Amino acid sequence: MGADFTFQFSRLDELLLIKSFVMYLVDIVFTINTIWGVYKDDKSLKELYLSCFLIPNILAGIKSLHWYWLQYYGGDLTREEKRREEKKSTWVFRLVFFFFSPIPRFVDVLRLGLRERHEVLGACSRVEADAAYKQYLEAATTLCVLRFFEVFLMDAPLLTLKLQDLVEAYQEGDELRSLIIDFISILYKLYKVSDVMMSYTTKTKKWWHMENPQKYENLSHIESARKGTINLPGKLGLMALHYSQIACKCLCYALVTLLSYKWLIYPLVGLRWAANFCIYFFSRSFRRFGSPGAEISRTLTAVIFGGIELFTHFTTTKGKQLGYILLFHALDGVEVMTTFTLTTFDVSELVITLSQAYTLGDMTSVTGISVAPTISGAVTESPLPTALIYLRDPKYVLLALWVLAMLTRAFYYVILHPNVWM
Repeated sequence: MGADFTFQFSRLDELLLIKSFVMYLVDIVFTINTIWGVYKDDKSLKELYLSCFLIPNILAGIKSLHWYWLQYYGGDLTREEKRREEKKSTWVFRLVFFFFSPIPRFVDVLRLGLRERHEVLGACSRVEADAAYKQYLEAATTLCVLRFFEVFLMDAPLLTLKLQDLVEAYQEGDELRSLIIDFISILYKLYKVSDVMMSYTTKTKKWWHMENPQKYENLSHIESARKGTINLPGKLGLMALHYSQIACKCLCYALVTLLSYKWLIYPLVGLRWAANFCIYFFSRSFRRFGSPGAEISRTLTAVIFGGIELFTHFTTTKGKQLGYILLFHALDGVEVMTTFTLTTFDVSELVITLSQAYTLGDMTSVTGISVAPTISGAVTESPLPTALIYLRDPKYVLLALWVLAMLTRAFYYVILHPNVWM
């Protein structure tokens, strides 16, 4: 007979975990195919593409083994877990997939989730069930943090390079239809990156909710879920938030690399990275300097999070976040407006072409949309085609993404998850 409460690792959680694993494998294939194409076309930045693939996965492999080692020697392991860690096959499996280190982590998360379900169905106590579920959450959070190497040191730079190629091809006059495959691959990678960020936030919020039940004792079930966990609308809001934010920053850096003075990308990224490092290193959690080992670890962590926040912001400490959010978007605004001001994209010829086509009733050749012909007479330029063509200007797309990211974040934190202000 089972327990009088249900398991928390649901069938949907299992399905979503498998979905994330498949997406990871598909993305690796897409990335290898992209690098193969770059080398086949002998592009000038082919070495950078390869470096963005090799270095993050090597760093993630090292970090994953380091965490396994710390868990083995310093973790509070059960007898069964210790026996499993002492098996040679366990470490051989991890070494075989050293370069693709998330794969063993996916296996760990699935194993711990199924174990929690098995213990609940086996009539364990509530305390034992919660302990098993916390182990699953810790493993899932570790997987997400490990994937930050992949997401922000591989995917984000590759997205920037792909957007650079896309904008450059568009500026050279390539039809949008011919770029549709590249555009879809960019959207897919943005979705994958946003999904990882959403998963990290949902897992950490759920863990915090379970670790601090006293904060939710006097709340209704709806209020408790709203302030301690993230429901479906909240997850969709998070996805939209990170999607627009990361797209904005990748496009921003891509446009900078297309300027006549390409060197501007180095001080722009360097100054922002340094600012992010200082914000994280001297955050309110900082009290005093510790041991040399602890300070080295904290410094490296600040460097990593400084690189992550080049592209998006997420909560790393408990408590009020309004000041950090406003500061993040203010720094983003400086970068975006600098890029917007310096970027020049000549749309005059396209405006004339589109205006004439609109007036003569032949919009299909320009936009692909059939428009009824106008009455013959004097040729006048309509404001509609001009507005349409400026929406296809990359720097206006950048500005729109920046505004959209701020609005989405405000909607999420004010409506969907308001405890950020507490």
